[in-house]
Amino acid sequence: MRRAFPSILGLLIAVAVIVASVVWLRDHEADGRSAYEKVFGEEPVAPSVSFACFPRRPGEGRIADLNENSEIGNVIVPGEPERLLLCRYWGLNYENRSLRLAKKKLITDPTMVRLLADGLNDLPPFPDGAFACPVDEGARTYALFAYPDGSPVVLELSFEGCPAVRNGWTGAASLGDPVARQIKNLVPLPSAN
Repeated sequence: MRRAFPSILGLLIAVAVIVASVVWLRDHEADGRSAYEKVFGEEPVAPSVSFACFPRRPGEGRIADLNENSEIGNVIVPGEPERLLLCRYWGLNYENRSLRLAKKKLITDPTMVRLLADGLNDLPPFPDGAFACPVDEGARTYALFAYPDGSPVVLELSFEGCPAVRNGWTGAASLGDPVARQIKNLVPLPSAN
């Protein structure tokens, strides 16, 4: 028994050192989460959104966390954006591609960007009350409007179920045919096969 005690004690000390090292590295190096998890994880964060498509689309109700612009509650696309990045994601019924990026397009013509922003801003407001949105398989398009100064404004667009556009604070229903058609034509979904 006396021989086994030093071996067990040595093993316990080694395990304690390993556990302490892992905890210390996790807390001091980078908290153990990827950049994506920091933005969309369980903890509340005030992310600084980069002008890039997300690896997977954000979860429902997370869009408000991504927008820092103070005018966002008054209008869907505030100010005068200069660039637009459209990111279209698959819905739920595409096996390993489900909810992943399907297509993206960068628009750098400020006139076109502002025309799309104006078209979205002119849509009727989201109605009050309860209503059903059938046949929504979760496909979404995200529009990131970039400004000369400050963070981009991120919009979530849904073309199925109840077509709508949201910035997390303000929304519009009935994503209008001309605007929806133009955005869908800019980022058409590739063949599912």
